[in-house]
Amino acid sequence: MTFEQVQRKIIDHFKALWTLPAPVAFPNKREDFGDVDIFARVKISFTGGRHVAVGRLKHRRRGVVLVQIFVRQNTGVEDLAALEEIVTRMFTRHTLSGVRFFDVGPADRAGEDGYGYYQSNVNAAFTFDTN
Repeated sequence: MTFEQVQRKIIDHFKALWTLPAPVAFPNKREDFGDVDIFARVKISFTGGRHVAVGRLKHRRRGVVLVQIFVRQNTGVEDLAALEEIVTRMFTRHTLSGVRFFDVGPADRAGEDGYGYYQSNVNAAFTFDTN
């Protein structure tokens, strides 16, 4: 499986399960959502890999999906916690044709972003195999 194929599978999976009316920015696409109460940004990073088969060219690659969630400042954390839970469930116990997710959950609450939003990050680590 190629990096491009993995990225496409993850983006398609996210789009299929993100049922909120809040807009989402995907990798390498600049978005101006205007005046919205909630929005998200998805970033996919490939973080390395290792050779896993003796006598064959098989590599296990690693990566992480970072979903940044933004809600208006001073609206409390209840909405934010609910959004973190939605995103966590999107990747927990899911396998996408060879892409396996693990260590899924809220990573940190980054706090105020300087533009009137409060930010939280949810990570989903993943692995996949290449030849």
